Amino acid sequence: NVQKVYLEGRIAQGLDSDIIDLMIIGNDIDRNYLSSLVEKAEPLLGKKIRYLVFDEIDAEVYVIKHSKDLVLIFDYSA
Repeated sequence: NVQKVYLEGRIAQGLDSDIIDLMIIGNDIDRNYLSSLVEKAEPLLGKKIRYLVFDEIDAEVYVIKHSKDLVLIFDYSA
């Protein structure tokens, strides 16, 4: 279950990029299904999608460390 998704990298800074960097937070995320969705989305967007998947506990440390570089784009926990 995806709880939050953050955009990071150049696009999060408002800069053009051929790469979309995402941080996905949730528990029991089906990584095979996620990978298949990414493979379908990349040609539609014309961009490479890179992503990190964290459970909610591990994400806390990452978010605190990188908070100034992250843009929250989805929040199901709210």
